[in-house]
Amino acid sequence: MNGDRLAGQSRDARQRATDPTAGPTPDTRQRVMIHGHLRDRLMSWRAAGGDDTRQRHVLNAAVELSGVTFRVQPGLLAKIRATNRRKVCAWAVGTVSGVERVTVDRWATDPGWSRVTFNPYRGDTFTGPDGSPVLAAGRVVAVAVAGSSARTRLEVYMETKPTSERDS
Repeated sequence: MNGDRLAGQSRDARQRATDPTAGPTPDTRQRVMIHGHLRDRLMSWRAAGGDDTRQRHVLNAAVELSGVTFRVQPGLLAKIRATNRRKVCAWAVGTVSGVERVTVDRWATDPGWSRVTFNPYRGDTFTGPDGSPVLAAGRVVAVAVAGSSARTRLEVYMETKPTSERDS
């Protein structure tokens, strides 16, 4: 069954789906836009400024971002709701502070981090675990989660309590 899903994809997409270390990674200090990749069910990223803003890459890893803003494009959001067809209309934009080639989700159990989600049918913004809108965060980790049953395998966590405060 999995082979059938991969058959229609490019060689690079097939390799990324089976090898978590495949694909280019963003450079540290690079400003990027990330979102869940609807077809490959991984993380998609692209440069947020400069010459290669149209070049997209799919990644199976964890990317740490700083100075993050969560953006939703209202026109695409309205189109999704009108046609009931999903498109990418929401991104997290920030500066890369690290990339790890991991697919485990250790941030879900850390009390200093909270999951951030976006569902185009439930709200106009990204939301925190209590349903409150999240527009920005100082530090975020986006994790491509292997084996997830979610529509996309991307989970995003924002730091709610700095490491120095967690120990006290």
